[in-house]
Amino acid sequence: TPGYSQKFGEAADQVTVSAGGGTVALLSKTGGIDLGAASRIAIGGMTGKAGTLKLIAAQGTVALDGTIDATAPDAGASFTLDNGLGSFDFASFAASSSSAFTGDVAIRTGAGDLILNAGQSLKLASLRLTADGGAASINGTIDTSGINGGDIALYARDGVILGQTAVVDTHANGYADTDTRQASAGDITVGVSGSGTISVANGARIDMGARRLNDRLVSHQQIDPRTQNRITAYTYIEADKGGALVLRAPVISQPAGDTVNISFAGAVTGARSVTVEGYRSYDLASIAANNAFTGVTVVNNVVTLDVGAT
Repeated sequence: TPGYSQKFGEAADQVTVSAGGGTVALLSKTGGIDLGAASRIAIGGMTGKAGTLKLIAAQGTVALDGTIDATAPDAGASFTLDNGLGSFDFASFAASSSSAFTGDVAIRTGAGDLILNAGQSLKLASLRLTADGGAASINGTIDTSGINGGDIALYARDGVILGQTAVVDTHANGYADTDTRQASAGDITVGVSGSGTISVANGARIDMGARRLNDRLVSHQQIDPRTQNRITAYTYIEADKGGALVLRAPVISQPAGDTVNISFAGAVTGARSVTVEGYRSYDLASIAANNAFTGVTVVNNVVTLDVGAT
């Protein structure tokens, strides 16, 4: 699924327009996906931007042993993996494929940990990691910075750990001085379930700031409708915005007061807001079976809530 690139205009003032390649999506509703060693998927090309690869097996496993061509000159590929019952070697992915997959990356696993080792670095448009059967451990660098920063979400059942060498960077460099758009850094969300812990070690760095911190006036030429003379007008642009940091963990009830399992000793730079969000989860099947409650029914694992029930 190759990309596209074409130059327009005269040689002295050319504009290059490029488009991404297509999407290769493999979906298994009840089983797995097996890409054997002899298989080859091409979403890159010699021109334009790379495409997108989606491997979805929410009720099975994904075996990714084949060759994936995801390189392109203008931008790297995006990748979505849902390995519902299996694991994924995220460290090996970062070591072997980080230069090819630089778009939006979303990985969910049902078993094992998702690990980025110290010294490893990923430069992406955005990242979403979900370890439903283990922990997410970040000791390297995740960088989604740019004119606007990309979002990063880290979720895990058994805990999200940012080690002392971890760097998570969603900062915004901003648009050119003559551009009237306001830039924003990416948001970062970290969430755990059950007895999982959010742990951010001393030395870990989270940069979600904006590099342009001042408001500005951008000048442009226009015709005065009253005099028909050319005049200089100005547009007021607010300072660029930092990202929002959200730490989400289950509420732990205790006599001295409820709390959440979060240990945070790292450094946060430039965030426009930091939110600690405690939540409670409920077993709807148990509620439906309890005569003390009405309005909740479960049939074939489908829950129906009757908000009008009393």
